[in-house]
Amino acid sequence: MTALEKYIIRLDESSYDCEDVHIINSEFQQVCKQLYEEGKEEIAAIADIDRQVFSVQKSFKKKPDNEKGIINGLSWQMSGTQTLEGGSQVPLYWPDVTKYTRQEFEYFEKRYNECKNLYAKTEYGLMVYFGEKTDTSKHHNFKRQLCNELFQLSKEYHSKAEKGGKKNHYELHFFQSLRMAFGVAEKSNLKPELTILINYTYRTHQDWDITQDDSLRILLDLSGLLSDYFSSSNSLIDFQKVVDKNLEGAKELEKTYVWGAMYAIDRNIAIEQKRNKPVTDLLNYKAKLYEKLATDAESKANLACVSFAENALRIYQQI
Repeated sequence: MTALEKYIIRLDESSYDCEDVHIINSEFQQVCKQLYEEGKEEIAAIADIDRQVFSVQKSFKKKPDNEKGIINGLSWQMSGTQTLEGGSQVPLYWPDVTKYTRQEFEYFEKRYNECKNLYAKTEYGLMVYFGEKTDTSKHHNFKRQLCNELFQLSKEYHSKAEKGGKKNHYELHFFQSLRMAFGVAEKSNLKPELTILINYTYRTHQDWDITQDDSLRILLDLSGLLSDYFSSSNSLIDFQKVVDKNLEGAKELEKTYVWGAMYAIDRNIAIEQKRNKPVTDLLNYKAKLYEKLATDAESKANLACVSFAENALRIYQQI
């Protein structure tokens, strides 16, 4: 059994998730080093491809641009320039996803099918999904399975987020995985899965504890996710309750972070405009927040008070 085979078993049996990506990267590097020392260069190259999977950036916002090291949904983690022998410079990307061939994507598919660690499995799955180079990547059943796995991963992160702690970043990981599941469901026309995701997101938004420290960003992110999929969400949920909950969050944020309250109001304005509802009260609240910022800045002899006051006046003139 090679060092790579042994490590894959270890990874499968681990509880690693996205918080452990640096550990995974380091351990794969050690595997590569051992394989090179043993003269197993080809297997070492495969291990390095495995390592890259956990560094490739994955997002529905990434559009193909080979010159910038981006293919559909996949891009590099680090970029720079390389000086050639003649002195000219060319862009350098790592991982360089534009150089992946069908062979690499078929390997990602193999790893996806065999992988038992949920986080690692979804990482390989997203490589297959965005790469669109294998036969499986086009299958509806694969997309449905990946969507459900991303959803399950997001729920696991949510459970970990509830444990709290100053260095607990699982709220953000929860949202990112949930958003990815939404993207797969919507792009793949998985209507039953999208309905489940919308209802889950709505319930989570409504149940969110607005008094929890540093958690209100996710409240706004969840409402933004529902708003992004407004055409699908509007018939399934009560957006008035979403707006009301955000307003509660804004009032809580206003106590310590006025700009955060402003973001909450802006989120509500965007939602209400989609609903063709009046936004006068929300604009009035936003103007008062600017007045509050102006008063605070003036008390500190901060010249920004003038700009804040002008913004408040400009909003009042719109009403």
